[in-house]
Order: sequence, then structure tokens, then C-alpha cells
Amino acid sequence: MPRFNNSLFNNGVVFTPAKTLEEYQENVSSQADGTNTIFTISNPIDENSVAMSINGLIYTMADGNISYNEGDTEVTVSFAPQSDDIVVVIYKSFE
Repeated sequence: MPRFNNSLFNNGVVFTPAKTLEEYQENVSSQADGTNTIFTISNPIDENSVAMSINGLIYTMADGNISYNEGDTEVTVSFAPQSDDIVVVIYKSFE
């Protein structure tokens, strides 16, 4: 069976690849100071999939401990992690 030759149909059309949904684990421990409850991440949140790990314990929107809006770059936690806590935001984004 002959192979399909895409070069016959290109005609100078440039296709841009679709963005893929990537999972990020971003360490935001430097923002924890015992009073801060809002943490800024690098990419906008594109899916309902955010979790926050504080010293290995996972907090989610379902348990009422974190909140965020899709498309934002901020995650709010219901309490202020201390400056020596390890805080990691786990989320998905198309960026």
C-alpha cells in the first residue's frame, strides 16, 4: 500500500500545532510567610484540577481549603502557611 504524501496537499498552508494541557507542580514556598493566603503561580489555570500540597498534605477545592477562578494565576488557601512550610501548587494549564 502506498504511503500518504502530505507534501502534495500543503500548498503553502502553515498549520500551527494545538496547545496541549500540561500539568505543573510549582513550588511557591517563598510566598509563605505566616500571613499570606494568596499564592501567585506562573500560568493561568485552565481546568478544574488545582490542588495545593503543604508539607505533603493535599488540599483541594472539594474539601473547602482552596479557591481559585479558571484563567487566574492566583490560588487562595483558607489558612496562612508558615514561612518554613513547603507549599506546592499542582495545576493544569495550556501555557
